[in-house]
Amino acid sequence: MKERVIAVLNEIHDDVDYESCEALMDDQILSSLDLMQLIAALDEEFSVEIPAEEISVDNFNSVAAIEALVKRLQG
Repeated sequence: MKERVIAVLNEIHDDVDYESCEALMDDQILSSLDLMQLIAALDEEFSVEIPAEEISVDNFNSVAAIEALVKRLQG
């Protein structure tokens, strides 16, 4: 799943080292527009609907956080 999350992120920005970055939102690597694109792409790639209450910096700050969010939403 990690590789699929990175592939989705690379569609938004392909110039980021997602393997080591732990502050995608905190360091403003992803903008609010990027986040909306990411949410739509994750929905399409993993067939999950991300509810508004799950849209937080903590859930989108790293690949590991995004992966954990998707796994939790998939049940």
